[in-house]
Amino acid sequence: MATQPRGKREAQRRKKGHPLRNLVILLLLIALVGFGGYYGSRLLNQPGKTTAPGASAVTSEAEPSPAVSTPDAPPEADEPEAAPEDTEAPDTPETPEETATPEDTDSILLVNKDNPLPADYSVELITLSNGSQVAAEIYPDLQRMFDDARAQGVYPVVASGFRSAEHQQELMDERIQQYLDQGYSRADAEAEALLWVNPVGTSEHQTGLAVDINADGVHSAGYEVYDWLAENAWQYGFILRYPEDKVSITQTDYEPWHYRYVGVEQARLIYESGLCLEEYLAQN
Repeated sequence: MATQPRGKREAQRRKKGHPLRNLVILLLLIALVGFGGYYGSRLLNQPGKTTAPGASAVTSEAEPSPAVSTPDAPPEADEPEAAPEDTEAPDTPETPEETATPEDTDSILLVNKDNPLPADYSVELITLSNGSQVAAEIYPDLQRMFDDARAQGVYPVVASGFRSAEHQQELMDERIQQYLDQGYSRADAEAEALLWVNPVGTSEHQTGLAVDINADGVHSAGYEVYDWLAENAWQYGFILRYPEDKVSITQTDYEPWHYRYVGVEQARLIYESGLCLEEYLAQN
């Protein structure tokens, strides 16, 4: 048997490779591939790294959560809302325990051109913050009425309250002079003035029970105050004293600002009757 040269046998062994060494290399390659895949998958799945652009963990306003759209299940808030200040006016004033009847009208003082103020009349007065004065008995309900009106966005002020005899005469003289300046005769000027100002002793303002109420001129206009009073003043004991459709009876032109205090129950009865004070007292 012929023997191959030594150099040729070495070359063939190198070409075939050592079987054990090839197996080791193969195992190493498998291990490297497996480790790389594991490590790579951990990098791709780290927390916070998978949110797509534009996504958010907060519910979008355009897509309300089911709790928002379900009337019986309002959404939970992070913090409770602060309670609003307690500025809401009561729906209706408190009703006195005793209920008045039309027969109780003896306590209502009627003052007009045909019924002058009694000579011995006197009244306890309270001075308001603007200097006006009113009878002490009307002050609580007057203040309550103003507080409730302001709570509803209407801002009244007392333009005129109690008037002394001297002040009442000054107003009459001023009104007469206004008409004289406009070319009226003395008789016509006095007649026109009587439609707006009552003679001394026949004005409700001298009782302290009547107030002229106007708007503050900043937060409210006159018509807003007049409308509110026409609808609500009776609940506080005040009546519109000179209604527009009663001029022939009251002998005084319509004054949407002039209110007279008669007490809560009597004011309700007069308001519901649709009568002016003269008519109401004549029928009761």
